[in-house]
Amino acid sequence: MKNISLITVNNPGLEAAEKTVRDLFRINLDFKVDIYHKSDKNPESKANYIKYSKIDEILDNVWQNSDAVIWFTATGIVVRKIARLVNSKTSDPAVLVMNLSGTQIIPLLSGHIGGANELAQQLTEVNPDLVSFITTATDSLDVFAFDNFAKKADFEIINIEKLARISNSLINGETINLLTYPKILEYLKEQGLDTTNINFYNYWGTHNTINFDQPTVIISPFSCYSRNDAFRVRIKPIALGVGLNRGTPLEELETNIFDFLIEKDLHLEDVKIIASFDAKSDEVALQLFSEKYKIPLAFYAKDEINQLNEDFSESKAQEFFDIKGVAEPTAVLAAPFKTLFIRKKIYQNITIAAAF
Repeated sequence: MKNISLITVNNPGLEAAEKTVRDLFRINLDFKVDIYHKSDKNPESKANYIKYSKIDEILDNVWQNSDAVIWFTATGIVVRKIARLVNSKTSDPAVLVMNLSGTQIIPLLSGHIGGANELAQQLTEVNPDLVSFITTATDSLDVFAFDNFAKKADFEIINIEKLARISNSLINGETINLLTYPKILEYLKEQGLDTTNINFYNYWGTHNTINFDQPTVIISPFSCYSRNDAFRVRIKPIALGVGLNRGTPLEELETNIFDFLIEKDLHLEDVKIIASFDAKSDEVALQLFSEKYKIPLAFYAKDEINQLNEDFSESKAQEFFDIKGVAEPTAVLAAPFKTLFIRKKIYQNITIAAAF
């Protein structure tokens, strides 16, 4: 969240907005704050002041260019004015309403993904006189919110329209299925997931035992899955581990990497690092690929590779370099969750594996 717009319609609202600007900069000095107002009074904050005559003249621009919009008006005015603009919880800005005395704030729209609830909470933390009225059911009842989790983890929500069934089931104390990887399950627990009503299925295991009639959450690095009725979250970023023979040309490396990504339903923009054994650090193809696609390289030493306890695929690197492998272990070392999710694919001169 960076661009925040404050909309006022009178002097008391402007005064409350100016106080809020000070609180916003206490939260983050990098916020860019615009105050829309009708007043002739002199500015009293570090915000950018924009004078207007009618809300309808500024609203489209505010909506398109703001990460959050805080209104200092009656809630009814806000509802009527933004109704035509509301599109999706994945794209709408956070909308909040504060009373003119600056003592109460309501996150009205985009509470989780848009960040309205979080911003309201942050404002109450820096201003003890401010009370936040969060009406989102999962927040009110302290129920785990998968959309909030995905946002904080920087994972991608594939089909937000399937979330309501998941959230309602958790709110009602009903059981849901969770299909993901063990380390993601542990991460979910760390983030507050109560697994009492969770049927966990390991993504590496068989999927035909899952009762998809029950609400199901799938968290994996893949965009596609045969069950369209499940709520799906895509894990990113990913790391590629690459082993290659001496002197392999860039064109061959490019072809193999793109073939691998297409075959495995992965995306180049999600690849944040390419890893290999440090004996490969002078390979021209790796250097050129990194420069061309702006993907950094990481190289790992023999000791780093051999200290891993994973069960890696058999590798010729054991014979030539006395290491457990190249593609698989270096992918694991470079990945945030240290989870190998695609074992190495062997091409003529190149091996590629993927981890998250």
